[in-house]
Amino acid sequence: MLQWKIFMVMALIGHILCGISDGFLTYAPNGKVDLTNFKDYEKSKVAFHGMPLKNLSVAMLLGVCAMTLEIFGYIALCDWMQQYFLLLL
Repeated sequence: MLQWKIFMVMALIGHILCGISDGFLTYAPNGKVDLTNFKDYEKSKVAFHGMPLKNLSVAMLLGVCAMTLEIFGYIALCDWMQQYFLLLL
């Protein structure tokens, strides 16, 4: 039971890291980036102008780490829900 609690804490940390990485992508030196304009290259180019490459690299690495940590929480959640699934059978 303790291992699943640890997995849930890892998932919580993963979700926090995901929020931080979203912040790195959303807030640029030119102001807040409108994520709905990603399909238009010219609008994205203007939005990200002046943003250091370090911010984008850190955001990508944090995103990968976040998703890796989050999967453990989903595994723990599935295992916890399995006890209720067996009651329905």
